[in-house]
Amino acid sequence: MRAAHSTSGGRGGRRRCACRTTSNGPPPSPLKRRQHMTACTNNGGKARRVVTAALVGVLSVGAVPAIALATGADVSLMFAPGGEGGMELEKGTAKPTFMADKDGDLSYTDSISCDENEDGVWEVAASDDMPYLVSVDKIKVAGTNDEVDINDSNFKDYRVRVYRADEDGNATGAALSGNKVDDAGEYVITVTGLAGSPYAGQTFKSNFVVKGIDLPQVVAFENGEKADMTFIYTGSALDVDFKTANSPYDVLEEGKDYTVTYTKGGKAVDSVTDAGTYVATLKGEGKYAGSETSCPVEVGRFKIDVSTDIVIAPFEESPDATPVSVSREDAGANGSKFTTFLDPSLVSVAPTTSTSTPGTYQFKVTTPDGANIQIGGQVANATKTWPGRKVENIATFTYKNASLEDSYELDASKGEEFDVSDIEAFNGKTEIADTEVSVDVDYDKKVEDGSVTYSGNAEADIEAGLPGVYKLVVTADDEDGNDYAGAATVTVTIYKGSLDADTSVFVYPPVAPGEDPVAVTSYEKGYDGVPLEANDFEVTFNGKEPDDFTVELLKGDEVVDEAVDAGEYTLVVTSSWYKLSGTTEMPVTISKVDLTKLEIGAIEKWNGVAGENYLPAKANGYDVSTSTSAISSLELVYGDEALPDVVDVVVEINDEGTWKEVGTVGLDDDGDTLIGGQYRLTATVPEDIASNFILPEGATSVTVPFTVSLGGSFKDVQPSDWYFEPVEKALVAGYMNGTTAPEPVYDNTSHQVGYVPQSGTFSPLSELTRGEVACVLYNVSGAHVDETDKSYNEHIGWLTGFSDVDGKQFYAEAIYWAKQNGVINGYGDGTFQPLRKITREEFACMLANFAEKVLRDEDVAKDNSAALAEMPDADSVTEWAEQGVAWAVSKKVMGNDGRVSPTALMNRGTCASMVVNYMLPEA
Repeated sequence: MRAAHSTSGGRGGRRRCACRTTSNGPPPSPLKRRQHMTACTNNGGKARRVVTAALVGVLSVGAVPAIALATGADVSLMFAPGGEGGMELEKGTAKPTFMADKDGDLSYTDSISCDENEDGVWEVAASDDMPYLVSVDKIKVAGTNDEVDINDSNFKDYRVRVYRADEDGNATGAALSGNKVDDAGEYVITVTGLAGSPYAGQTFKSNFVVKGIDLPQVVAFENGEKADMTFIYTGSALDVDFKTANSPYDVLEEGKDYTVTYTKGGKAVDSVTDAGTYVATLKGEGKYAGSETSCPVEVGRFKIDVSTDIVIAPFEESPDATPVSVSREDAGANGSKFTTFLDPSLVSVAPTTSTSTPGTYQFKVTTPDGANIQIGGQVANATKTWPGRKVENIATFTYKNASLEDSYELDASKGEEFDVSDIEAFNGKTEIADTEVSVDVDYDKKVEDGSVTYSGNAEADIEAGLPGVYKLVVTADDEDGNDYAGAATVTVTIYKGSLDADTSVFVYPPVAPGEDPVAVTSYEKGYDGVPLEANDFEVTFNGKEPDDFTVELLKGDEVVDEAVDAGEYTLVVTSSWYKLSGTTEMPVTISKVDLTKLEIGAIEKWNGVAGENYLPAKANGYDVSTSTSAISSLELVYGDEALPDVVDVVVEINDEGTWKEVGTVGLDDDGDTLIGGQYRLTATVPEDIASNFILPEGATSVTVPFTVSLGGSFKDVQPSDWYFEPVEKALVAGYMNGTTAPEPVYDNTSHQVGYVPQSGTFSPLSELTRGEVACVLYNVSGAHVDETDKSYNEHIGWLTGFSDVDGKQFYAEAIYWAKQNGVINGYGDGTFQPLRKITREEFACMLANFAEKVLRDEDVAKDNSAALAEMPDADSVTEWAEQGVAWAVSKKVMGNDGRVSPTALMNRGTCASMVVNYMLPEA
């Protein structure tokens, strides 16, 4: 077709058919075929689509917000070692490698040596550096000496998983989180070849054992005091710890190094409480896993004898049957002394005589629990007595003219002091003489950082206002009679200063490297399996020394070393030497991972804001060979949180109805050709951490289906459309262009290499006219018509010979070519009717004519009626069209959905499919 006439009257530039691709260079080569494309319908057919790597640079589009996808229940995965429904094809062994994180920065860069024993089992020693990250550096093919190195270049072609081993050495249970082993024991490592590996579908397996350290011989001690190895009944469960029996007497950590159970008299008990002989059985954990040791725990009866201090409160009327306190001092190791307090409610005190008048009386002690409490040399009653006084009045005390409190808190920075001389005692309203009031002052806690110099005289230091914790025992006693008596204990804490936490204490949460922390009043993160410790938070105190403060994590009321599992925690700031006011607690939340909201963040919305979700194919594909790489490359998220790599992520492709696991998404098995297709991603949660996840009811995993697209050129042709692939191929091959042409992309030599994704429109459902079909066939032929005096007239245009064809219309050149080559005929009245809509049977005949006349396809003339007869609507084909339609069916050009629909009008999507099916059949 021509442009407007030039002003010089000369022949202008020739316009090509509007359906044809044009460029500054030759049209791109047809797309590499991987599968046969169905015609006319998407009959559940081939989902994988490909494009040559030359187009990779123009097929990626910009990022679009993540779109939520559907989730599902558990699925069976091909080649999954162990577990129900799995299939394992053992084809050799694998050599494991072990890495530790000695620096605690989660880098796992420290190699741990291992050796293979005579049974072919790899052995590695347990250590304090566990957990170990287990991988593999080579596989060995069974029956040969062939070894294959596993390295950065091919790691994505294999799936490595670690399992616990059962008694027969087989993999059992779910894969371990992150391929990390925390405990000594027996394990299995499996390496499965993925699509693209020369061993695709085959599994290499080896056993390895983390050799635990035997638990040492231990002895028990109490309350964290290593020297206190004497257990005495108190009425409450005793706090039993364990240390090695020999120097250097290392303390073992319960939960990390061991779990413990107790028996008494051969029967299991929940705690060590009553007097008697217990046996503690320790089962190793972590580096001690698999070993066991035991030791006796002897609990003696609480002895009430001359060494026992029993305090009986003074009384005015009747004495209290329960003493104030019952305690005794016993010797520990290395000359140490430890005081044991008995629950006073377990004994009773009673005067030995009538207490009708004021005076000092002797009290005897009794107990109903002779099995646990020994009084004197007897089991129950004894003649030993303790004094108690009946007085006319109970003395009261004041400090600075106010009632004496149990405790005082002072601020040294403000010059506050505690003056012992200001303590006064009263008998009723009568002040008791100072000579009859005693105040004993002792240190309870000193500042140990060297910032305070003590005199050694506690009373002098408290009156000087030196920071510390002081214990005062105040007594008043009528030594000449029984007019009064009284006693009180007081704790005085003198702080270095005061601090308002709301204005002076700032908490900064842990952040990623390179990020600037911002002070927070609460902190929340999703469960990721990474321990969160109090020292992970940076806390500032307005210039005060951090050593004067304590920052702890609490779970409920219990201090914890670390927070791992999902739940509510509290970060608490305390200080022994500063009086804190304001808010000193901050909520810390570790939320559960909601796998029902799992999304692929790399997913984009077709046309940016509308249409279906898809994953654009890109150079080098998406690495999904490990859970970590899959999470990173596919940007797996739930809500605003990244999916933690403690889950096991497997990605599969639908290869003609069979799901096959892959290590790379969006590339063929050779890794050099982009492909599209239907994929699914399955995230499985290991059983031991399942409580930290929200999962569909009854499921242990979530499956997310997704589509990988080559990033089509037309915004109105989506990856799920059955004609997506033929439209793209028709465009690249130059058969059809868009109704709005996509924007071409050129390389650095000005050759066209593709199109900007979604930059054009194709109008796939628009019906074709006879003139447009002529253009399509002309483009398919690749022919060129010379403009001679017999074919072209400057004033009329192309000389088609049809009375109703305007020689200057876009389709005129194609109609001229088609008539000259016998591809399309006109009507008996000399017309062509270029704007008339065309039916499917008409197009089949035109394509058959094209095949026979232009491409010399001899099959057109053959009897293909048998192929047509298989179609249920064969009888609806017009008689004159039967030969052309039968040929089209035999060539798989049409009828692939089980019908030919001969009288239906031909649309652009169907035309692209039929042409591509014929011109670009599967190799």
